Amino acid sequence: MLLKKSEHMTVAEMSKEMGITSMAIRQHLMSLEKRGIINYTTRKYGIGRPVFLYKLTDKAMDFFPKAYGSFIKEMLGIIERLDGRTKVNRIFQERKERILRERLAALGGNGSAGKRVRALGELLDREGYMVEVSESADQMEFRQYNCLLYSLVGDYPEACALELELYQDLLGTGVVRSECQRDGSPACVYRVPLQ
Repeated sequence: MLLKKSEHMTVAEMSKEMGITSMAIRQHLMSLEKRGIINYTTRKYGIGRPVFLYKLTDKAMDFFPKAYGSFIKEMLGIIERLDGRTKVNRIFQERKERILRERLAALGGNGSAGKRVRALGELLDREGYMVEVSESADQMEFRQYNCLLYSLVGDYPEACALELELYQDLLGTGVVRSECQRDGSPACVYRVPLQ
């Protein structure tokens, strides 16, 4: 929060603000730097060693609350009011088609169903869906603990339906969604037969 509210800060400034030692601050900064959340520049002030000025990276912005869901919901409501529900459905369909093209290219056309599910799970996890993949004798299962559409699906269930269609297009028509966050489950659970 300190770095978010300032252009940059030194270790001494952070130590003073937080009331902890500069050594403890450096340990936190080292960890944050390894994760790509902060970076630093140096600046020379008079005689002596240069001072390190720490600031947040663009990656760090994802850690701060944003009202994207309510903003998108409001925009879709305006589109629906001006141009009708059909226009909103076309927007969701366009999104699905774009994502399908991108993910088909990323996943490639080859590989067993199991490999494709694992690759899709890794891709979704990198995109923020918080995915776990498991396998049994006859099926794969992937659980999405973070639904990026969650704030929309109450008013626009077609977004949820198109996500299932997307996974069916990527992994085969046998894919079913057995649980959904919009129904109170902690995860959206998709089952993929291995036959």
